[in-house]
Amino acid sequence: MDDRKATLRILCGHPVMDRDHQEIVRLLGRALQGLTRGLRREGVHLLIADLVSYLVDHFDREEGLMERSGYPEIEAHRAAHRGFLERVRGLQRQAADAEYPALSTQFYLMRDWLEEHVLGTDKATAAYLNAVA
Repeated sequence: MDDRKATLRILCGHPVMDRDHQEIVRLLGRALQGLTRGLRREGVHLLIADLVSYLVDHFDREEGLMERSGYPEIEAHRAAHRGFLERVRGLQRQAADAEYPALSTQFYLMRDWLEEHVLGTDKATAAYLNAVA
């Protein structure tokens, strides 16, 4: 995964959200590199744990921004976050015994979901947050 290219494509226009998204892309990239370069399962598990931890913090920050601004679509946005986080946690559970090619495929799918979410849902959220700021 070319982190720089992916980061450039997923800017939503809000500085806090964009900074977080860049870090998420970096963490996804590290985990995927670990998988494709044959990192031992324990190492991959730790990389996924770092990603989960950061996602929890990011979603809390982003949802806090939405709460404070009175964002009208917050519940749907929260549901999307919960779904993605559960998917990543499921991948974390599978990392102990799944084959690396299957995990790699899941990481690419997560990256695609993230890009779609940021360029759609988060971009609309950022526009709202910037307008009410």
